[in-house]
Amino acid sequence: MHEFPALVSTSTLTTVLVLVAFGVLSLAYIVISFERLHALHATDESSATVSDVNCPSCGARTADDGVCDYCEAPLTDESADSDDDWADETGWS
Repeated sequence: MHEFPALVSTSTLTTVLVLVAFGVLSLAYIVISFERLHALHATDESSATVSDVNCPSCGARTADDGVCDYCEAPLTDESADSDDDWADETGWS
């Protein structure tokens, strides 16, 4: 019988297997970490209560419940210009 010469030494094969295993484990860690963060920060539309808005008086981020939580100003300002009015005044459309 003829013996064929080894195309790859055992140390090279071991190194390749270790690197592949490390790559697979690293990829699995990244995917699992992403899924955990996504599950932690994802919101369900049905569980969303009141959305947040910026107060027109102080600019603070507050719940859209009619009154600013910080300066107690009303969140609906009837005297404020709409975006269309601003566009008309500046010539932008």
